[in-house]
Amino acid sequence: MTNGDRSLERWGDIYARQRPAIIAFVEKLEALFDELLDDYAWMYTWADQRGTFVDRLFRARRASVAFENPLKELLGFAGLGVVVIDLDRASDAADTVERELDVNRDVSAIPGEPGSHQPFRQYFVSIPSTWAALSEWRPYAGLWVNIDVQTLQQYAWDRVDADLPYYWHSSYPPEVQQQIAEYTSLAAAADEKLEKIWETMQRMRLEYELHMTQNALEVELNADSLGEYLTSSETVAELVRLGIAAGLEEDEDYRPGRLSLEQTVWLLRRNGVGTLQELDDFLRSSMSRAEDVLSELARLSTEAGLTPDALSESIVEWLVLVLRRADVETVSLVRFWSEIEDAVNTLIGNPLRPREDS
Repeated sequence: MTNGDRSLERWGDIYARQRPAIIAFVEKLEALFDELLDDYAWMYTWADQRGTFVDRLFRARRASVAFENPLKELLGFAGLGVVVIDLDRASDAADTVERELDVNRDVSAIPGEPGSHQPFRQYFVSIPSTWAALSEWRPYAGLWVNIDVQTLQQYAWDRVDADLPYYWHSSYPPEVQQQIAEYTSLAAAADEKLEKIWETMQRMRLEYELHMTQNALEVELNADSLGEYLTSSETVAELVRLGIAAGLEEDEDYRPGRLSLEQTVWLLRRNGVGTLQELDDFLRSSMSRAEDVLSELARLSTEAGLTPDALSESIVEWLVLVLRRADVETVSLVRFWSEIEDAVNTLIGNPLRPREDS
């Protein structure tokens, strides 16, 4: 009797015996890809119960899908889902799957390849033969499972599709089929729109970089333009040098992070600064007082037990707060360490906030 002669229920029994090993395999793959991927939203694993697996076999046969051994030839019964933010990250994750594992492309459903109508990548994978010699991978030799690579939109559509009552879209009335097709198109369009957002941000960063090289600072203040200004401006570089000479700690490798940039933009806008030119004008006009402000701030903070780093955005914030005479609430909202906050308030002449005993 050949594999193809076995009843579908019999394959359910075979699957049930192998299911513990399959579950261990997909969990092992999850740990592996957690190490391999730098940027993903989340992962999930699944493995059909016996009855669900048998239902899958019957659906495949009704759809005229030919197979002899469904455990080696049929998508979907078990696997790892990798959910990423956008199409670019999905491509990176897909490259990792194809590089690390053996992929059966005849079974896999990959968008753009002949016969595939799947909106996201469904790989049918096994470990490379060389891994079978390794003790940690040997138990999984010969097992095949899915790795689905999905964007957030694709994952959402997959969950919606699974929640709808029928497996095949052709089971719905024509009007519902049309609405499902429209929903699918909207999900794909959302991914494309998100991709354009990233492309636009990259283009704007290049434009800001060009503005800086041309010293053309009549540019709207936002987190991206500020980030380019802080890393390229000679005015800021001079203030950092003054801060180090005044006793602040040097950090040659530091670059502003997104949260700190948003914080600095908030403070500057709160003080009426709307362009890079206005910021540069303020900093240049502050240069004569900057050395005294930074020296006193370094002294007060160090005496309290913390020497601040000479970070570009921090120096901008300190000068704005001290020279614009900020109130206690504004200083507190910038979220410095308590030693620095107290030093800033002392320089302004504000009362110090009471501290809870540690």
